[in-house]
Amino acid sequence: MIHLLLVLKTLLIFFIGFFTAFITTNVGGATLLLVPTLIFIGLGPQAAIATARLGTLSAKSTGLYGFHMNGKVDYKIGLPAAIFGVIGAFLGANVLVILSYSILYRMIGFLILLTLIVVFVEKTMPHKLKIFDTSNGISKTRMIVGNILFIIPGFIGGLFGGQSIFASFILILVFGESFLLTAGTRKIIGLAITVTALIIYGLHHFIDWYYGVLLLAGMGIGSYFGAAYGIKKGELWVQRLFIVVVIAMAAKLIFV
Repeated sequence: MIHLLLVLKTLLIFFIGFFTAFITTNVGGATLLLVPTLIFIGLGPQAAIATARLGTLSAKSTGLYGFHMNGKVDYKIGLPAAIFGVIGAFLGANVLVILSYSILYRMIGFLILLTLIVVFVEKTMPHKLKIFDTSNGISKTRMIVGNILFIIPGFIGGLFGGQSIFASFILILVFGESFLLTAGTRKIIGLAITVTALIIYGLHHFIDWYYGVLLLAGMGIGSYFGAAYGIKKGELWVQRLFIVVVIAMAAKLIFV
């Protein structure tokens, strides 16, 4: 009986990783879905955050490979942004042990909804929001400011994850990237943030390696198929999924 329960639990964790990565590889926010699940099955908050980050490592790696093979990664923007993301991740991971993040979750939820409104306005009235117009290229000042802004998703990613949504907003609103190109480019940034956070989590012994390895395998496979499916379905499908997931995660954060 004990062995059967162990097998079922193992399969459950694996498929949780698979389906989470399949859905979120195009829209981000995997950690925000994984952390409550891991807490529900018995991990403490810090262990849940750290273990979820380990699982996303494979998802980001295989997802990046999938988008790269289809030419959906902007390295010119992604690599410099990753450097600032690492700075933020280092800061965020180091305050994980002392910061009360329950209030922060709600604040981020409201911020996500507010930014989503901006995205809707930008899509419906682009002629009135020239600040978002990148048709004539991106100025040097805008490039510098945009890169510095990646410290924010880096900090959020280092603290508890879910930085992909914020990275997406910056890539879309500041750099004018499409939803599909954003999904690939932010994998570079997310990978750098995740590795930085994992090093610090490991030093503090926060990671549950049993769950982490299972998530690592499940999310790696799920991310590969999710990226392929998103590319096949195209821009409109990714955009709609992005909006649905953002609303769902914002509600989760606000009412946690």
